[in-house]
Parts: sequence; structure tokens; C-alpha cells
Amino acid sequence: MLEAFTAEADKAAAKRVADLLSVPEQLTTVEATRNSISRKCSALEANLKTIVQTQIEEAKEALSTLKKSVDLTVGIRDDFKHIDELCRDCKELIGDYDIIKGVNRARLNLLQTLKELERLLRIPQQMARIKALLEHDINILEAYTQIRGMQQLQKTSFQVANATQAEIDILERIFEALDDLVRKFEAKLFTLSKQCIDLCQKHPAVMVKVVQVIEKEERCDQLIKAEMIAKGLNPQASENTSQLQLYRELFFQHVKTSVYERFQARIPNFEELDAGGEPAAADEALKAASQLLDDLTVVLDDVVPVFPDSYGMFVFYVREYHLQFNNMLQSYATHSTKISPQEMLQLVNWVKREYTPQLKRLGVSDLKPDLLDTLDPLYDAYRNRIRGLLEKAVEGIIQQDREKRPEVVDGRYITLAPSLLFEYVNTQMSIARDTADSKFLYSVVRECSNAMILYQQALSEMLKADWEEIELESVIAIVNNNADRSYDQVQVMVQKIASMLDEPYSTQVVTLFEPVEGGFHDVAKRAVRVIADIIFRDMKEALDKLFSKEWYEGTIVGSVVMTLQEFFKDEIKGYMLDSYFRKLADDCLERIVNTYVEQLFTKKQPLGPATAQRMQDDQVLLSRFFGEHCGKRAARQLQILIDLHDVIESEPEMISLYFNSLVKNNPDCTLTIMQALLSLRTDLDKAQKEEALDGCRAVLANGVAYDREHKDGVFSRIKLASRIGGIFSGLVSK
Repeated sequence: MLEAFTAEADKAAAKRVADLLSVPEQLTTVEATRNSISRKCSALEANLKTIVQTQIEEAKEALSTLKKSVDLTVGIRDDFKHIDELCRDCKELIGDYDIIKGVNRARLNLLQTLKELERLLRIPQQMARIKALLEHDINILEAYTQIRGMQQLQKTSFQVANATQAEIDILERIFEALDDLVRKFEAKLFTLSKQCIDLCQKHPAVMVKVVQVIEKEERCDQLIKAEMIAKGLNPQASENTSQLQLYRELFFQHVKTSVYERFQARIPNFEELDAGGEPAAADEALKAASQLLDDLTVVLDDVVPVFPDSYGMFVFYVREYHLQFNNMLQSYATHSTKISPQEMLQLVNWVKREYTPQLKRLGVSDLKPDLLDTLDPLYDAYRNRIRGLLEKAVEGIIQQDREKRPEVVDGRYITLAPSLLFEYVNTQMSIARDTADSKFLYSVVRECSNAMILYQQALSEMLKADWEEIELESVIAIVNNNADRSYDQVQVMVQKIASMLDEPYSTQVVTLFEPVEGGFHDVAKRAVRVIADIIFRDMKEALDKLFSKEWYEGTIVGSVVMTLQEFFKDEIKGYMLDSYFRKLADDCLERIVNTYVEQLFTKKQPLGPATAQRMQDDQVLLSRFFGEHCGKRAARQLQILIDLHDVIESEPEMISLYFNSLVKNNPDCTLTIMQALLSLRTDLDKAQKEEALDGCRAVLANGVAYDREHKDGVFSRIKLASRIGGIFSGLVSK
């Protein structure tokens, strides 16, 4: 055992020494480290001796106390024996002892009877108190506890009563109000159960107490069932279930009823729908249905945490809501000849674009019956055709875009995708316009709008999933297509459609296409990020060498700038819209700065004058290149390299001054980050680092004029503050 402990200690000591001397430069501090460890060992040995001596003294005291306890116990035992002998002697001396003993027993019985009588006389007062408790929801658990106590008292009283009818009649009069009180309690309990969603939102403590009541009663039911099984009875038999309260089953029945009542209260004509009547306007019903659908989020966020997992509250609510939604939509499907085409579109769109996505966000899928199957009678040939054509067209356009190389028109890369997309859309709207029905035309316009959003989503998904396989020229063409040509064509199309539509559709169409217009810009921005990804894929190897030996030789950032120059000058600039080229340059600069700062900390290399000089040279090189493309924005982005350089190079007494500049330009910089940075400086001893940190603390304590609340900067983008503990484990105190 001792040998294993010694081996483990040697292993731990070797690991500790390896950690302390992980860098060659730290070999110069071996003697100081040895002396420090020796002092710590001496202090530890002294503390250990003190602790051992203290334990020995305490053990001696405990043994002494134990001996005294044994002696006292023996003495007490002897005293009791002596008392018992004296009692036997006294019994022989007292005359009429048996009579006295009988009288004393009668006296005790009388006292017990008076006590029991007093308790029975207090029952009306206790019932009145329980009624008062039931007036406040929060008292439901306390009321339950007292009612069950009353029932137990009733049971006990009847058991101990003599078998005279007079006594039984008295007890029945005393407890006659208890059954009514129990009914009022259960009515209150299940009324609260029907308010489950509202209570969990506003007064969750009340619902917690309701659950506690149900749980307590369910445990009682389980005990009764166990007794039945022990007697060979079947607890599921109808003649035996009457002995069970079954609060849990009753709770779910009332919650189910409350779901129906919520639908009945919010959806117009819901009672008539349930009876096969004609439905109300679809837009009113779907507006209410959307509000009801939000209940499921409330259930997940507020109801589920209140209940034990075994209740399956979320699954229960989803199932019940789904059945009620299905009943509502079944009514519309049954009366399909009485609702307008626009209402048909609204119903289907609600299921596809609101109900199903919401359930997916909530983690629910494959519910039966499928609501789209329920709405199947509403689908007509025209809607299926237009949707199928548009989706197929979008797929074909994107596929064609991937197969054909972009063309250069007016010096910029473009493809035929925007022209083909708007040709399909305009064809479908021209067909709908011939009906002279603004509502129908607007419904088609909505489908066209959805098709454009689908096109944008497909492009975005392609850029996200397949960006490594797409040629750079094609990505540049996507920027130009969506940021310039498609956006302009949408604006022209909206003006044209608005002139064809009556109010209120002519006004609504402008709002309808606002997300489409923004969507094209979003696709263009995503494409810009993909271009940056392509560039940085080629520079990854070089950027990974930052703060390495090769970096100190001064070739890394130079090669990065050269790569950027090749991309910008030869393959991108001039072929892409100028405004989006500037966005690309800004994105590249931001990524380089983020990577640079991240590597500075994560590489954990010692920082010294050579590091500071190399950083200064890199900053000048990057500033010269990006200043040409980003203007003054480049200086703002690169200021952090200047500030970090100053902190690394400065004397201890000047560090707080440069920390002030660092925090001013980067409000997300924390004292922990500064501590980590100083831990890498090998030219400062511990006292100097502490002095510098005290100065930094003073800067933060004194307050500064700039906004510390806004912390969107380099350090937050690379999530450095949350990673410091892992990166600098053992070096940075938290």
C-alpha cells in the first residue's frame, strides 16, 4: 500500500515539474523553483504535525469521556434496580392497593374520554377553518392535509366507539358536514386542474401544491391496491375501484375538458363545428388557432417544469391540441364547397408554414392524423399545379446555375438565374390576372412570393452545405445576382402588381414583398461570407502558424497579405459589386484580427520584445493592405493589435495606461484576459505582474467615460473570456 502511494506521489511530482518547466526559457528559474517548493514542503510538514497532534489530544479526551459514560451507565442501572426493590417493598405496605389501582385507572380513562370529547367538539371549528382555507388557491395542500386528518379522526372515532346506536348517531351528526366538505375540496381541486396553463404561468406555486395533493393521494391508492392484491382481489375490477380516489386520472380528464373549453372560447362557432355545423371565416379561426398553438410553447416552458416527468404533460397537451385542431380543420374540409380559394390557401399555409414548423421547433413530429391529410379535399388542381411548377422551376434554376459557368457582363460575373426566376413568376401572375379577381390574384402573388423565398432559402442552403464545391466565380455571381439584379426586379414587379390589385391587396403586396427584398440582400451577404471562407481556406495553414517559430521569421503575415492580394486583385475586385467588395474586405480583416488575437492567447507562447516587434511589423503590413480597401475602418479594426503590442512591450508601471486604451477600444476586454496576457510575459516577475494588475483594477474601479455595457468586440467574438480558465489552467486565478 505504502509503495503504491509513494509511486503515485512520484508520478504526480514528475508531472508537476514537467508543467513548471514546459518551456526551455523556464530552466533559468530552476533554483528559484526548487527553493519555493522546499519552503512549501516545510510549511506542509509543520501543518501536518500540528494536525496529527491535535487529533491525538482529541482522541484522548474522547476515550476519557467514554470511560466516564460507562461508569455513569453502570451507576444508573444499579440505582434503577434499587428503586425497583423499594417499589416492591412499598406495595406490601399499602392497604387496599388493588382498589386504589382501579380508581386510578378509572380516573385516567375519564381524562382520556374528556380529551377525546374535547377533540370531537372542536370538529365544527376545524371544518370552518378548512372552508376558509379553500377560499384561497394557495391553501389547497393544507386543506387536503386537514381534510384527510378529519377523515382519519372519523374512522378512528367509529372504531373506538361502543356499539351503541346512541354513540353512533352522535358521531354521525358530528361528522355529517365532512362529506360535503370533501366534495367542495375536490371541486376546488379539479377547477384548479382546468386552469393548469394559466396557473403555471401566473401562480406556479398553486399548481405545484395541486400536484402534491395528487401525488399524495396516488400513493394512498397504491397502498390500497397493494392490500387488494395481498387479499387476492383485482384492483381493476369495477367493484374494487370505488375504494380508490384516482385523482390522477380525474386530473387528466379535467385538463382534457379544459383544452376543449379553450378552443370553444377562442375559435368562432367551435361548438357548431363539433356538432357538424358550418365553420366561421378561416382567417378568424386561424388567428385564434395560432394563439392556441402558442399555448404549446407555454406548456413546454411553464407547465412541464411544474410536473414530474411521469405525467408526460407536454405529450398529453400536444395530443389533445392536435385532436382539436384536426376537428376544426375537418369541418372546413367537409364544407370545402362553401369556402373561398383564398381560405383554402390560408388553411393549408397555416398547417405547412406555422403549425408543422412550430411543432418541429418544439421537437414534435409524426403526429396522427396528419392535418394535411385532413385538408386533402381542399387541394384543387390549379394550386397543386402552380406550386409544383414553381418549386420545380426553382430547383431547375439553381441546378442550371451550378452546372453553367457565370458570364461576364459589364465587367461583372452574372448568371441567368434571376431572369429565369422572374420569367416563371410573371407567367403565373399573368394567368391569375385574367380571372379579374384580386383575391385570387393576391393568393397567386403570395405563392410567387413564397417561391422566391424558397429560391433564397435553397441558395442559402446550397451556400451553407456545398460552399467548398462551388467555384469562386459562381459565388461572386450569386452576390451580383441577388444584391443588384434580383432586388431591382422585385421593386419593379411590386409596383406593377400593386397597380393590378384593388384595396387592401394593393397595399398589402408592398408589405408582402419586403422580406423577399431583404432576402435577396441576405443571400448576397451570405455569399460574401462564403467568398471569405474560400479565401481563408487557402490561408488556414499560414494563419495556424501565427506565433510559431516561423512567424518570428516574418514570413507568415506577408504570405497572408500576398494571398489576399492575389484573390482581391486577380479574381474578385471589379467582378463584384463595389459595395459588397468592401463588405468582403471588412469581413476578411475582421477574421484576420480575430484569428490573430485568438492565436496570441491559445498558443501560450512566452511574450517578449521579439513578439512585440513582430506584431508591430504585422500591424503595419496589414494596415497598408487593408487601408487601400477598407479606408479608416482598417485603422479601427487594427487598433487592438497596437494596444496588445503596447501591453506586451511596456514597463510594469505603464501597463495600466495601455490597458486603459485597450478597454476603451475593446469594452469586452476583462481583467481576467489581462491577467492571462501578463502571465505570458517572461520578463516580469510575480510582484511586477501583481503591480500591473492592481493598476488595471484601478482603471476599472475609477470608471471610464466610454460605454462598458456594449461588449461586442474581438474578445467576445472569439469567446475568449469563457475559455480563459481552460486555456490558462493553473496560471490564471479566477
